[in-house]
Amino acid sequence: MPYIKAPNSYFTGTSGEDIVKYYLKQWKIVCTPLEKSDFGEDILCDIFASSGDGKTNIRTNLSFRVQVKTTLKIEDEGYIRRTAKGFSVSISSALLQLWQKSYYPVIVVIWDLTDNRGFWCTPVEGIKNQDIFSQDTKSIHIDISNDFQSGEEEIKKYVNNYYNNLLKLGNSKYRCYIYPLWMPQYRLFTSFEILGILGNNTENYKCFLNDFLPTFITSYNNLNLGGYLACIQYIQNANSINEYLSYLKDYLMSLSIRVKDNLWVSFIISPIEIVTTNAYRVVNEVTDWTCFSKIGNILYTDFDYTFILSDMYFYTEKIRATSGDQNFIIHESGRFAVEVLTAGCNSFAQKTDNSLRYKILNRSFCLWDVSSCNENEIQQLLEWCKRKECILSYLHDKPGIVLISHHSFVVGNSGIFLPGMETWEKFDKINFKSEKFISEIPNGKLPEDNVYDNICNKYIFSHSEPPDEILTSFENALAGEALRHDARIIRFICYIKATKQNFEVEFQKISVTIEKNLESKFVEVKLDYLKYEDLNEIVLEVRPFFNISTKEVVNITEQHFLELLDYLGPFIEDSTNMAYYVKYLLDRWLPEELVTK
Repeated sequence: MPYIKAPNSYFTGTSGEDIVKYYLKQWKIVCTPLEKSDFGEDILCDIFASSGDGKTNIRTNLSFRVQVKTTLKIEDEGYIRRTAKGFSVSISSALLQLWQKSYYPVIVVIWDLTDNRGFWCTPVEGIKNQDIFSQDTKSIHIDISNDFQSGEEEIKKYVNNYYNNLLKLGNSKYRCYIYPLWMPQYRLFTSFEILGILGNNTENYKCFLNDFLPTFITSYNNLNLGGYLACIQYIQNANSINEYLSYLKDYLMSLSIRVKDNLWVSFIISPIEIVTTNAYRVVNEVTDWTCFSKIGNILYTDFDYTFILSDMYFYTEKIRATSGDQNFIIHESGRFAVEVLTAGCNSFAQKTDNSLRYKILNRSFCLWDVSSCNENEIQQLLEWCKRKECILSYLHDKPGIVLISHHSFVVGNSGIFLPGMETWEKFDKINFKSEKFISEIPNGKLPEDNVYDNICNKYIFSHSEPPDEILTSFENALAGEALRHDARIIRFICYIKATKQNFEVEFQKISVTIEKNLESKFVEVKLDYLKYEDLNEIVLEVRPFFNISTKEVVNITEQHFLELLDYLGPFIEDSTNMAYYVKYLLDRWLPEELVTK
């Protein structure tokens, strides 16, 4: 009988890489495995700049790569040798030459699984071109003092210095522009308000035309006439982006701004630039746009404050276009998910996009009254729909009213699917509300306006104009966007398929207790049991005060929700957990180990 085999080296190799990735993630470094390429590097690493207090993390454009060499015991490997001061590792000469000429830094890590210890080095330092070609492989030295577990600071310093040398940054500074914002009204500070903050330091007062700024900023309320936005320039010498970020936070905290109760100030920060000292010529941008909020006496990035939870939660991701849009974050137990929604200002681009969606939606269907039609007339209508390649659907609670729609238009529990519009010609042709289309329908009539509005509001949520604010989740929040901390909705969700007798009675009992225990901690608490055709939901919805982070809210609430599920467990027939439904029903990625049946 043939077997599928894997050598021991496969498991030792991946084990070492997993351990190295664990430490890198603890250092706010995002790791992307490169195992599919296997051309000398194992991990692609993106550095996030972190301030001293660890509450702020901003992605930089600094990245590096890691090659991991894993062994059960270092002394037993032929290509790794002990030396008086550390280790000697054999590396391909061709690979060393590639690393020497690359535009990214590389580090090599050796990991001893027996001693559970790693060491690192920078393989190209000290190697000359003529040395590389002298033989097929070259030995590089790893100093025993280069302990990987404690090497965070030195590794980040090496990467920073690498780019400093690459970009010739020997005599340079960091710079960004700060756009203060009164929240939650989305009111940009006026020129006079910014000058009032700066006092005599007016040389750092700047203004820029809207045309050169992102649309999300130019969509905010602005009193300055002439199409420009006022801001504060902040320039500072720093040895690293982390150091500059700490200086920036200290500066923002030092600004004298009086804030009324239930309001806060957000600071939208432009991409941090490296500039020359003399003429302030821009050498490179090292971050994207970001936004801080000053909540009490602490600065947070808006994204972290709103969407980052503890390490007990795993963010799910869409696998394909048809995956569910619910941005669920799964608890490590797999028993429930958290969904975090908050309001964001609807930018011009978003308004345009939403307006187009509404137009496509309203063109894709019409409601039709067939209450006076007999069976033959209904059959004629069905045949007409078939010839037109459209669908006729009945509404369960509205007898006599049918939905005539495009074949790609579907209203379901997971949302509304709309037909794709490949060309404007197709867009113009599809209009189920046009006089021409309606005049061709063989039998029936248009329903009364009040009937039409009631059905649309219940099933389709069709609005003529997009709202000024939209709900946003962690997948579609814009970089640098100011978020409404007072408008967050945090939902704890568990799917269940079938329940036993007395479930709803017991649910009502425990609901009273849960809501009473939590009502004093939040603005609003609501516990619901929602029944659908194929699946039911237990939903605990919390609206927090603006000065409590989402992470704190979840830490307060999660135990109450777990106790709720424990109490209701005997009254639920199926034992399938929430992670299973999210992975296989919604088709979203999450760690397989969370899934149980």
